[in-house]
Amino acid sequence: MPFDAVIEPNAKVIEHEILYAHFGAEVKWLLFFAGGEIKSFVNYAGIADISGMPNFAPYRIDYTVNAGVEYKFIRAGFRAFCSHPITPFGDDRWKTDSSNLELYMRFSGKIE
Repeated sequence: MPFDAVIEPNAKVIEHEILYAHFGAEVKWLLFFAGGEIKSFVNYAGIADISGMPNFAPYRIDYTVNAGVEYKFIRAGFRAFCSHPITPFGDDRWKTDSSNLELYMRFSGKIE
């Protein structure tokens, strides 16, 4: 189950640094699995409210949903991903919206 909040000091969005929060979970039952995650991006540097404290302005959110089967070292499934802009206060700079669907098969193991 991934969970992180990361500051990317070298990433720039209109000359501000980026913070993102990432929440995800996966459930397994017998050979089946299902899960999903949400990743929300926030532009936070250089933005302050009236008190002078930093103010957070979200600008994009990504969703991923997946399901499939897993047996030993083989995992096959379906994954849906979409990314949507969040435009606070009527800000229309972020006109990006995307999605994709995947059928996949993954083989995993180790070489000794």
